Amino acid sequence: MGLSLFVIIISFFMGTDALSNLNNEEYYRETLLDPEKHLQSFELIRYDLIETIITSAFLFFGLMPLLVNRILRIRLVMTADRNAKFFATVKVPFVAASRLPADKKMTAKSRLSRVRRAMRKGYLRNCTVEKHNGVMQVALAKKIIKDSCPSCGAPITGAAYSDYVCKYCDRKIMGVVVKK
Repeated sequence: MGLSLFVIIISFFMGTDALSNLNNEEYYRETLLDPEKHLQSFELIRYDLIETIITSAFLFFGLMPLLVNRILRIRLVMTADRNAKFFATVKVPFVAASRLPADKKMTAKSRLSRVRRAMRKGYLRNCTVEKHNGVMQVALAKKIIKDSCPSCGAPITGAAYSDYVCKYCDRKIMGVVVKK
């Protein structure tokens, strides 16, 4: 990232310098009379300036998307790090989107959006975004520890919370889902 930033800055200054000298007659005279430069006509000097402008523009516009991408990835890593520290302190397997840690002036929607992007890039593994009872929640790495109802023996399916109500006997079973 540092190298691309350095090349972008240098190419920007090279391009602006060449652009400022493109119609400068005094620069043409000095360059033509300079014995170290082997340019022998105004046209050659002009072509050299145009070549410098084009080269610096290609470097500038070619490396700028890479730099922006790198900055966005750094932001996602910072988001993932902040959320991973928060998730380590949480004892339940689900966290509401409104409880996610955030920067200043971030809405719950933008927090959830950043967490989703961090998940897609692989920075937050074993996490998913799920909707339970109309509320968006981040499901942490969870483990279902009970697979059947202790009262009637019916299979437990679709357990989302640590407390589960059996679909057959309507009894409440506690501790079905725990955080890994």
